[in-house]
Amino acid sequence: MVQSWQDFGTNWAVVGLVIAALALISVPFNRLTAWLDHEYPGHPFTAGLVIVGTLYTLAGLAILNPLAAVLALACFAGSGAPMAIGAADRFLETLKRWRTGVATAAHRQAEALDADRTARMAEPSTTCAQPGSVSGAEDSEDA
Repeated sequence: MVQSWQDFGTNWAVVGLVIAALALISVPFNRLTAWLDHEYPGHPFTAGLVIVGTLYTLAGLAILNPLAAVLALACFAGSGAPMAIGAADRFLETLKRWRTGVATAAHRQAEALDADRTARMAEPSTTCAQPGSVSGAEDSEDA
């Protein structure tokens, strides 16, 4: 059993470099995340971003302790897979509701246009010539 940090036999300079490298990688990764959130609100990529962040963090851990990284990867896969699958399922359900809403709105719009066209066809026209008369001609016979 590990009793102290010295029992790990860890080179703390390497630990510091790995942590610094992870922090440096996380700065542009955070900007990418912020850009996605701004450009695509409600995007379905959050789970994927979490997975990518976890993987590059585990890559840093693998530099320090490959066995610990493999064990952590197995643990994260066990806990993360249901979360990623759930996120994809929720996104697909949202997409389905959105498509249904768009289809319903389009159907309502088409019904409204059809009803308007039917109503206009049923009322007498004031712009079209009546049968037996010439549109625009006056009844005077000055010719």
